[in-house]
Amino acid sequence: MRGGAGYGATSDKQLQDAIYQIEHAQGVVKAIDQDTKQLASALIDGTKIVFGTTFTDEDRLFFDQIKARATSNSQVIQTALANPLDKFQLGVRKLIEDLMIQRMAENDQIVTRYMDDGEFQRTAFPILAKEIFEAVRAQQQSSGDGAV
Repeated sequence: MRGGAGYGATSDKQLQDAIYQIEHAQGVVKAIDQDTKQLASALIDGTKIVFGTTFTDEDRLFFDQIKARATSNSQVIQTALANPLDKFQLGVRKLIEDLMIQRMAENDQIVTRYMDDGEFQRTAFPILAKEIFEAVRAQQQSSGDGAV
């Protein structure tokens, strides 16, 4: 399990299954982010505990890309319109995994192309560098840091 060092041999699949089994009712899931007393309290109260990963901005971008593809997929749309959430989840699990694998392969392809194709790199790099430069400066200006 990524980010799960120290939690035994729990696999991503086991974590997904545990999360799936948690009832999605208010008050069932609690964040334990303070200290061991909070964890002990949850154990005493019988709260189900799932050890997870904090999602980074990159993770969120990846999931947003998957969501964008999924919400434009006719099979996903039909399944969502014809089923309640629990049946929808069962119906699209494999498709979502396939979309993730496809996205991963596309990322690999573009990185390989960038590294191997000098002309592509000479075209893409200045554009990417300019966008990064402008984004960093805009962030600094919006945060009120006058260092720009």
